Amino acid sequence: MMIRLKHNKPGNPVIGHKQAHELMARFLEGETSISEERVLYRYFSSPDISSDLMKYTDMMRWYATAFDEEASASKPERKLSSRAIILWSMATAAMVAILISIGISFHRQEQFESELHASYQGSFIVRNGKVITDIDLILPELQKAERMSQQRADMLEKEVLQVDDDFYRSDDPEIEALKREAFSDLFSEI
Repeated sequence: MMIRLKHNKPGNPVIGHKQAHELMARFLEGETSISEERVLYRYFSSPDISSDLMKYTDMMRWYATAFDEEASASKPERKLSSRAIILWSMATAAMVAILISIGISFHRQEQFESELHASYQGSFIVRNGKVITDIDLILPELQKAERMSQQRADMLEKEVLQVDDDFYRSDDPEIEALKREAFSDLFSEI
């Protein structure tokens, strides 16, 4: 026996109390279709339930929940497009490359510090008459001394180049005689 359902909106049937009684009787006998059961589930989720059907409310709401879970579980999995797969693969590869680069950078930094400490092994400074050999304490001062030495060497090199340049550009007769003598000695050896 099929019950005719009124629709207030397409796909959303509305039933009255009489139809709900008839559908419930058929439901309990196992004679309802899935679409009729959905109508019943909607009926029992509404606030206007017949008083003699109230005893079925919890059971029908439980069935409605189970039906919703089953329907959502049976939905086909959404397939990823090949473009999405390629983008995910590229993003994953980029992340792996970044992580490897960071790891290599940390390793190189540790290796550099290890080599730096090894190169200063045996170094010491004297502060207030006390000899300090702890590399972590003396390293900043050693590096400062190296920087100062390098700056002084750079200044001296500039001065030597300037003197050399002045020497070769000079028209002074004494310097000219020195140049001839230096060059004649150089060519006589060849």
